[in-house]
Amino acid sequence: MSPDLTEDAREYTDMLDEAGLGHHADALLAAAQVSVRLVPRPYDPEVDAGRSRISGYPDMAPDAPWPTTQDGRHLAFVAQIDLAEMPHDVTGARLPTEGWLHLFLRRRRAAVGHRSG
Repeated sequence: MSPDLTEDAREYTDMLDEAGLGHHADALLAAAQVSVRLVPRPYDPEVDAGRSRISGYPDMAPDAPWPTTQDGRHLAFVAQIDLAEMPHDVTGARLPTEGWLHLFLRRRRAAVGHRSG
């Protein structure tokens, strides 16, 4: 386990002990991964243009095609992440330090959030 996770590991182990699951701590800690929590807040198009967000509309070039499935169905926009805002001490070399990550999702029903034309 990396040294920067030691305090988190102790807290996690304490939580498992309190829940009566302390006997699983070693296996769970061995499988643990560093993560970043994305916290949604209300979307305001006047303020949020060019910022990371969950839901709303992605900041895409006007002529950029909306992502689709192989059969042409539009994907639903989930989030856009400004990689420069990510805590690189946590994400390390797993993510680029600049650029955008846009997340879209295939849904069984029609995509919401798609703007035509």
